[in-house]
Amino acid sequence: MSQDSGVSRSGAGSLRLTVPAGGYVYADLASRMAAEPGPHTYAAWIRTEGPAYQQVCMYLLFYDAAGRPVGSAHNALAFGGTHDWEYVSITLDTPSGATSADLQLRLDDRGLSRGGSAWFDDITVAGS
Repeated sequence: MSQDSGVSRSGAGSLRLTVPAGGYVYADLASRMAAEPGPHTYAAWIRTEGPAYQQVCMYLLFYDAAGRPVGSAHNALAFGGTHDWEYVSITLDTPSGATSADLQLRLDDRGLSRGGSAWFDDITVAGS
């Protein structure tokens, strides 16, 4: 994981994940963020370079005050392959009992030994 000052949709750079052949990487945006009640849209602009079968996504988990998972995990997938910026979003209601959320950015080669890269920019969380 690195900041790439040479590639951005806007601003001075983007977050770049590069997966080695046959590998898997992810980045947490924060340890955990507060989860407010109601619907929220989690979004990012994603650019990829690599095989079409690579899995690129935002992955979201909710937790209660004791740190236990609440509900199930949620994915917002981007297309694999090599392409320019793509807007990816998911709108979810915060599960009852959730007090925090973990938003991860993921890139998975799916064990197929080719590797690849993904850039994430303009990441937002907005309440409705």
